[in-house]
Amino acid sequence: MGDQAARTKHHLKEGLMEEIHDGGWSRVTVNKIAERAQYHRTTFYKYYHSRDEIAQDLRREMKEEIKRTSMNRYSPGFPVELADMHEASFELLYFIQENRRYFDLLIRQDSLPGAEKDLVEGIYEVLREAFLLAPKSGIDVNTPVHKRYMAYGTAGLIQDWIQAGYQPGPEEVTKQLITVLHAFSKGFVIEEKR
Repeated sequence: MGDQAARTKHHLKEGLMEEIHDGGWSRVTVNKIAERAQYHRTTFYKYYHSRDEIAQDLRREMKEEIKRTSMNRYSPGFPVELADMHEASFELLYFIQENRRYFDLLIRQDSLPGAEKDLVEGIYEVLREAFLLAPKSGIDVNTPVHKRYMAYGTAGLIQDWIQAGYQPGPEEVTKQLITVLHAFSKGFVIEEKR
């Protein structure tokens, strides 16, 4: 996809988010999205067939970014000790704060269908696919059940943070996440892609 197409799709997604914030998902139409993005409806249909399709594309894009920003500060195969982590250790929280117009939708009524599940699912998928945790005790914390539990806990903490207007800042929430992780893990390794 060329730069112009990417820019147009970005503007249309911004228009979608603004329409949801103004009137809720139930009132969003293709015409309103196109008008908000300052495009004609024909431009919208060049890239998407419906409001559902653009919503799915936005959700897919954000879920991919949730996964990417959860691990991109770490090199695959290199152990990370929790004791060495600090307030800038998780880019995810900074990404969420920078994209608050999208993430505010997670706590809004009549919002983007299914978006409320994407944060927890994105975190779970990255934990399952890429994180190998070093347990503090003899208990295996790399099981799907443990990783699902961690994903829900992390997503819950993040949703509380969003609900509180992103206060305290991402640095403090990162420290809280590190403290929680310390309860059952000494560190982790990002597994190399096979």
